[in-house]
Amino acid sequence: KGDEIAYIQFPQKFNNLTKNDIYGSSFRVIQQLELAGLDANGGPMYIGTGCFHRREALCGKQYEKNYKVDWKKLNDTKANESASVLEETCKVLASCTFEHNTPWGKEMGLKYGILVEDIITGLSIKCRGWKSMYLNPEREGFLGVAPTTLLQLLVQHTRWAEGHLQIFLSRYCSLVYGYKRIPLKLRLAYCPFNLWAANCLATLYYVVVPCLCLLKGFSLFPKISSPWVVPFVYVAFVHRAYSLGEFLWCGGTFRGWCNDQRVWLFKRTTSYFFAFFQTILKLLGYSQLTYALTAKVSDENVSERYEQELIEFGATSPMFDILATLAMLNLFGSFGAIKKVILDADEDFKVLDQFGLQILLCLVLVTINLPVYQALFFRKDNGKMPSSVTYKSIIFALLACTSFGAAKLTSKRHPCNGKNLVEAHFRPKLLSHLSPLELVLVLGIGGHSSGKFWVVKSWDFIMNKGKLESKSYLPLFETRPARGRQLFQLFSASMSITICFIWVYRVSYFPAAEAKAERWTWLGLFLAELWFSFYWSVTLIFKWNPVFRTIRKLFLEYEFVSTRDPGIEPPIMMINTVLSVMANEYPSEKLSVHPSDDGCSDLTFYALLEAASFSRIWLPFCRKLKVEPRLPEAYFRKTVKHADDSAMAKECLCSTQTQPKSYDQILRNYINSFKNFLFNQT
Repeated sequence: KGDEIAYIQFPQKFNNLTKNDIYGSSFRVIQQLELAGLDANGGPMYIGTGCFHRREALCGKQYEKNYKVDWKKLNDTKANESASVLEETCKVLASCTFEHNTPWGKEMGLKYGILVEDIITGLSIKCRGWKSMYLNPEREGFLGVAPTTLLQLLVQHTRWAEGHLQIFLSRYCSLVYGYKRIPLKLRLAYCPFNLWAANCLATLYYVVVPCLCLLKGFSLFPKISSPWVVPFVYVAFVHRAYSLGEFLWCGGTFRGWCNDQRVWLFKRTTSYFFAFFQTILKLLGYSQLTYALTAKVSDENVSERYEQELIEFGATSPMFDILATLAMLNLFGSFGAIKKVILDADEDFKVLDQFGLQILLCLVLVTINLPVYQALFFRKDNGKMPSSVTYKSIIFALLACTSFGAAKLTSKRHPCNGKNLVEAHFRPKLLSHLSPLELVLVLGIGGHSSGKFWVVKSWDFIMNKGKLESKSYLPLFETRPARGRQLFQLFSASMSITICFIWVYRVSYFPAAEAKAERWTWLGLFLAELWFSFYWSVTLIFKWNPVFRTIRKLFLEYEFVSTRDPGIEPPIMMINTVLSVMANEYPSEKLSVHPSDDGCSDLTFYALLEAASFSRIWLPFCRKLKVEPRLPEAYFRKTVKHADDSAMAKECLCSTQTQPKSYDQILRNYINSFKNFLFNQT
């Protein structure tokens, strides 16, 4: 059965997350439930990192049932060309022109032309008859570096959301491209991700309009004393309660869930907003495709604030202008609501009864934006909101309140029922892998994309002078369905019924024709709720019946490790990635690692040469002492209580604690210690 698997997708884990994941970078629910749900419906997406590929599938081959490849024979081939011919061939492969007029980027390898090339690459592989699997082992398979500032996170999600929307509006839309090629459920399961950016409009409407209507005394929701309030309360509280339970089940904390909800709102009102309109402008020809890398390095002070779980706002950006303006708008709305409630205290709290849900919505938004208010008015460090952003947000919020105040909103009776309207109412990656392997870095040269491409072969292959082991390895995996599916299905059914009641309310209490402003406001809110309902119903596809895999031995051969800019993505990160891949226990003839530098950096090239030298020390050390983790950086950063792999490791850790040093100094100390340790052992 393993012969039909094109790739195995692992979750992306991070080694620098804070206790409560201040930026919601862990993707707990997506990685533990949603990708597992995709696996049950035809296979997970290829998400660009943490993935093992079958070579022939990635190179564009159509799936055939009885197709077999003798990789032993293929890997044992030797070139007969002279050194000068090989050198010229290598120069061509390392150039930026070798792929011109070739199928690369169209029929072979990663697809070009879209920001999230990994998604369409995985989709095209499935449309050629291959399948994919999702594996989330107890031991973290791939470790990466999460953004340490809010702006990095928002820029990253802008790129992702823009790329996904480009796919939805292109010929690679899963509904069209996968027609009669992949199951309907799998085609629909791609849509929630492709429509990330489209969520911005409905979210912005729900964040802005109820607050402004509250200031004008226009109710958009039922009275607290009305039975129609039950569907709204049920959807709001039960859905969030289920979300919290889901998050806690995935290993999160309550504060982590609160941070996740905050970042969810920030992304929808900024990243998705810019992604949506940038995509539209590109379709109209007013903008060009650009690729913004996410920086993997940060200032020391920024890192300290990140460890303290303080959100970093210390930069000017249009995204921060939007966040601050929305926060101030809801703060003004809450002040106006509190004023009305106090003045109405002598009238049996009629205002609270009439505008209760609207006031609650504003207060929830104010609570979510507490870190924004802190950055605007109270913080003194460099991570505070810039003064220019503070002034602009106050001015824009006041203009919005006064402009909306100029509109005349009146309470009209519905001509049919006679009731008052007011009464109605989530590239180079750091990896550490599944199980201990014994593969090592050896330099070779090939080609990929528009840069340099280094092919990494196995330790056993080199040490045995090309003679590969004759063992046979069977692809063994187990599949088990998720527990608690009946509970989720019951929850989904109750939510669907309640949502239908909300629709009935919106239609039944639609404002009269004379009240044009109210009609448009009401219609906009109804459309936003329809969008939320549609989007939620589509997400049910990959949560309805998730499955979990347990694999004893991997059976794929191809691993890409890519980079582009050594300034933003330091070569030490690629070295850690490659060494951790090599440290896995896996048959040598079945795995090749391909570091790819699209930036053609000599620094990356020579860094890999140094890694090749260090690997001859690191991998035997891992093999002999069974060290964990096998990501060098993560291992070197361990505390003394975790460093019990050898007396040498303890000695090194103690020596580095007596006098604080940089990571590079610690790394050099470890390399020297490894050499001395291995010399003494031999």
